[in-house]
Amino acid sequence: MSISPEVLAQFRKIARLTRGWGGRDRRGVPGTSRKLLLTTIKDDYLPTAQKQLNMEELTTDDVVETLRYKEEEEGYDFLSNKVKAQAKLGIRHFKFTKVPSVSDRVANSKFYASVVMTPDPDALIQLIQQHPYHVETLLQVSMVFLRQGNNKAMSNALVEKCLFVFDRSFNKRFHEMLQDGKSELIRLPYETFMNRQFYLCIFRIITGMAERSTFFTALNYCKLLWGFSPAEDPIGARYFIDHYAILSEEYDWLVKVANSPLITTYAQWYTPGIAFSEVLALLHLNKTEEARSRLEEAFTAHTYCAYHLLETIGLSSKPPTSLKDIYQDDYVVLASETYLVRAPLLWKDQSHRQFLHDELTKLFSTFKSQTTGSWLGKFFSKEPKPIALPINLVRFAILSGENKVLAKVPESVFDRDDDASAAYDVFTGVDNTTGVTDALPNYIDHNIISAIVQNRTGAEFDELLDRLQLQEVEEGQVPAEE
Repeated sequence: MSISPEVLAQFRKIARLTRGWGGRDRRGVPGTSRKLLLTTIKDDYLPTAQKQLNMEELTTDDVVETLRYKEEEEGYDFLSNKVKAQAKLGIRHFKFTKVPSVSDRVANSKFYASVVMTPDPDALIQLIQQHPYHVETLLQVSMVFLRQGNNKAMSNALVEKCLFVFDRSFNKRFHEMLQDGKSELIRLPYETFMNRQFYLCIFRIITGMAERSTFFTALNYCKLLWGFSPAEDPIGARYFIDHYAILSEEYDWLVKVANSPLITTYAQWYTPGIAFSEVLALLHLNKTEEARSRLEEAFTAHTYCAYHLLETIGLSSKPPTSLKDIYQDDYVVLASETYLVRAPLLWKDQSHRQFLHDELTKLFSTFKSQTTGSWLGKFFSKEPKPIALPINLVRFAILSGENKVLAKVPESVFDRDDDASAAYDVFTGVDNTTGVTDALPNYIDHNIISAIVQNRTGAEFDELLDRLQLQEVEEGQVPAEE
């Protein structure tokens, strides 16, 4: 098969245009002197002088309004002083924003039509060819390839390209803080749509790293993800960070985290994963007595999970108590499953499994005598109140894609009329009446949606785009690099 001279000339022209884009180290950001921090420019990245996103630092008033949205019971003065105190410590808040352009509105509208209105994977793939740096499409198409099962490399490549889009748009101060290793001082409010997309992108990066067995890098991204909002932890990093700590052999770090004030103060931060993985980390550090003591604490906090660990990891054919005697609610079952589904990958050493078997058997023998030893307990025992499902746990369960975990999510969670469980923006909790939050519908063009619904011809659609572009020029919307 021969190539015509005209086509060959076009290839050569493209090669000249793309040569050296990003510099020798492939980290140069076009139009600035800054370097990319999280990604490099790949050979198949089409050169473009226009970035797709902006990033801005939030003012004190912006942060206060966000906090008022989340903490309605607190007054303005209290929250203002809180934000000022954080600023004195060096904490800064940022948000990603979309570049206002016709091209982006078209991509947003087509994406909305192909995902929310009428799911169409083929239309999404066509969209990514037309808008190769559209964040939402990159993430969604990567999921399409991932679910196909035979194209994980392409899926990972799309997520990395999405991270490049964010990397390129970093605010100058944000860039400096990240470069100087001050990520713990960076805050990204989850209420902003493009911030949520960044969280989702990092989560996908982590899962991609895990598939390639680059666990230490995955752990570092977990730390970054958690650090952007440590108190809120919107994606539920505390339900899976222990997994990567163990696999990357960061045992001392995990023990330190498990004994940090955040974990020891708030019960829901002491997850089954952190609790039992700390025990495993101590065993790897040959601190058997300390591991025994911490296992007793993990057992007390997560008895339901301990029961199933004794069955699956300890290989006990007949645990010394009955499951019906152990308290369980939706939270206990779901939180436990997030660890149980991963535990066999962590507890591989036979001596560690034997330790778990022997110690849990002793603990359950004591537990059994406590629950059956007094007839008065049947009448006066105080059963714990059910814990409401944390929204970050639900987000993680859905994003993980683990069938065993998803099976433990109550059906009522999905019995909603909106698209709260949509993979592109999971359970946002957005209230558009406040003006603090935003979502994809804020960035679509209803004229374009109408044209798509009415299935207008190509000529009519082009005419509509020409009108929108003329309007954009008249309004003076010219996005530029910082």
